Amino acid sequence: MKIAILGAGAMGSLFGAYLSRKHDVLLVCRRDSAANAILTEGLRLNENDGTASLYKTRACTNTSDESPADVVILFVKDMDSVSALSANRSLIGGNTLLLTLQNGGGHEKTLLSFADEQHVLLGVTQQGAARLSDREIRHTGYGQTKIGSLSGSKETADMIAGMFNDCGLPAVSVTDIHQAVWEKLMTNAGASALTGILQVTIDQIAAVPESRELCETLVREAVLAANADGCTFDADEEVQKVLSVCENSVGGIPSICADIAAGRRTECEAITGFVVRAGRLHGVPVPTHEAVLRLIHALEAKSAAL
Repeated sequence: MKIAILGAGAMGSLFGAYLSRKHDVLLVCRRDSAANAILTEGLRLNENDGTASLYKTRACTNTSDESPADVVILFVKDMDSVSALSANRSLIGGNTLLLTLQNGGGHEKTLLSFADEQHVLLGVTQQGAARLSDREIRHTGYGQTKIGSLSGSKETADMIAGMFNDCGLPAVSVTDIHQAVWEKLMTNAGASALTGILQVTIDQIAAVPESRELCETLVREAVLAANADGCTFDADEEVQKVLSVCENSVGGIPSICADIAAGRRTECEAITGFVVRAGRLHGVPVPTHEAVLRLIHALEAKSAAL
């Protein structure tokens, strides 16, 4: 299949490398220098066991001459989704499947502006990667990817999950992708957002009593919002899951922490903002998330003013 990946950062490059084992992969980059490096030297993937492999994928910044892809995977940050999809409309045909593996929730609203419900899929992944250069990444996290069709088509979700599995990326199709999106959001909204404000690694959130307590409060609020949104979570179980992720991610630096440190805009609207909007929609108070969202936006504004 022809697979186009919008966003050739760490995660886009990771999936692009694996999928290129059996498919025609096009990495759509932001900069010409990145596309040229991948084209001329190949994509180098460093695994945790010390091995490294070189993958040959296509790469470009301008897709106006490209024919529609079978699958387009969105890996840009949430605030760049509309511009990325608009700039690469040539890749989206009548039969193209659009899949998002972005952080946070609510992405389907954007994708539905470019494809109908039958061609939109949502996904969450436990895979992790770090970008070392334009053409080199490190595989930092190994885990399962969950795929669900917005229209509920198990056949379509099974096909995409099978494609991932065939290329070495463990994946399953799920009938309730909404629950899966909220499940991953618990860690991002409960702990990752705090790392951005406090500028600490994610394991430090669990190690310091004050931030640990804040994390627990955020998770419990998120569970209330999620359950009001149609999910079924147990608050105590989710708190323990999130704290366990923190404790087992020694030295981990979530993207929201790295973005604030670098003075970049964050994905907070798709993460903490998603919880806040769900709370308001269903009449569930989430005051700690509202405060966290304001603080992150204040930090973004501070960086923009410098």
